[in-house]
Amino acid sequence: MNTRGRISLYAAAFFSLAACGAEPLGEGTGTTHTPSSHVRPSICSTADEDSRATVRIRVENHASTPRYLAAPDDLSIYNGGSGCTAFEVSQGAAALPLEPGFQCGCECPAPRPPHVNAYQKLEPGEAIELDEWDGRALADCVQAFDCTQAWGPTAADARLHVFRAVPQVPGTYAVKVGYRLTAPENCNSSDGVHYRCGQADAFGSRPGLVLGLCKSPAYASATVELPSSGEATAILALE
Repeated sequence: MNTRGRISLYAAAFFSLAACGAEPLGEGTGTTHTPSSHVRPSICSTADEDSRATVRIRVENHASTPRYLAAPDDLSIYNGGSGCTAFEVSQGAAALPLEPGFQCGCECPAPRPPHVNAYQKLEPGEAIELDEWDGRALADCVQAFDCTQAWGPTAADARLHVFRAVPQVPGTYAVKVGYRLTAPENCNSSDGVHYRCGQADAFGSRPGLVLGLCKSPAYASATVELPSSGEATAILALE
């Protein structure tokens, strides 16, 4: 999980930039600095809780031919980012919210649909480790923001979700990744291993409030026991 608390504007709204005077911190990250004068008094906590346990995610190609792992390296929804995640963690039927997605403040540009912006080729028997899951998920709270400077004195407040990361209870979780059986089309590769892709495989209309797993032709999943502390490893086999 890359998110570390505060307003859920990662890959989200440029919160009334022109009207409210906010400046984006790192264009394309989706993070926006909103002047405190535009934030209503809040009851929302923005303090992340420390991670207690982590899960390493190892992906192995068990097939006799190459496989192409969906491996987005930029989750933002602007400037070529994917707007979707490389892996999903779920408990039961529900996927855990791991990365904030799209929401609009007083005004914002429309994001592009999610797409896999990068793949990595795995030869038979080859393995790769993705970013680890830090054993946390997002808890959210709704915060009001003042839009009167953007739209006049009668403008209603914008209501945005504020996220913070909290540890999950020890137990059994499922980890899921997406991949392709054939080389991705409409992508470029300089080494035949790492592929950069445009919007050709976009899906859906726009990212949701939290980012979901990138859509792929095939998926691999495995269960893992999240410990109360320490580290575990989830091994996912591409068939």
